[in-house]
Amino acid sequence: MTQGGLLWSTVQIVKRRILVLGILVLVLGLPGLVRAESEGGLFRQKLVQLRDERKAKVVENINSMLCTKNKNHTDALFRQLERLGKILDRIEATGKADAGVVTSVSAARTAIATAKTAVEAQAAKPCSINFSGDKTKLGGEVKAAIETMRKDLLSVREKVKAARVETRKAIVALGKVLGENLDNE
Repeated sequence: MTQGGLLWSTVQIVKRRILVLGILVLVLGLPGLVRAESEGGLFRQKLVQLRDERKAKVVENINSMLCTKNKNHTDALFRQLERLGKILDRIEATGKADAGVVTSVSAARTAIATAKTAVEAQAAKPCSINFSGDKTKLGGEVKAAIETMRKDLLSVREKVKAARVETRKAIVALGKVLGENLDNE
């Protein structure tokens, strides 16, 4: 067989396979795929719907991640504030507090109360992503929700940090009353 004959037989084999595949599609009940392409766009619409379902699943996952992160962060901040309150209780329990220590403890308790109010407000905030339904704006709206939550958590953390600083000041004041050598004031 010559090279031209070999090419001709390969083309015939490919044609037969395409014909067999076409018959299988018709026999197995998959004519919807063939019709969808010929009907001009139904198939493409299903692809777009599939992409939208995928986008919806991604947005749903991001939303649940935001809720989980918000809960985890606020729980951790509550635990920190409880620890700071217990430290202040121990400072008051020493019985050696003078006016400076009492003032520092009072300022620390006020800072803890302010921080606790902020943490409670953050924990109560809804963590759902608000979107307008416009597909073109969805990415920006998700980014905005993430950024808003990040900024909110950052401001709450700053208030907890201020409570820690005030608690440290109370500890230092008690240390001075007890005559401790506090070099790293």
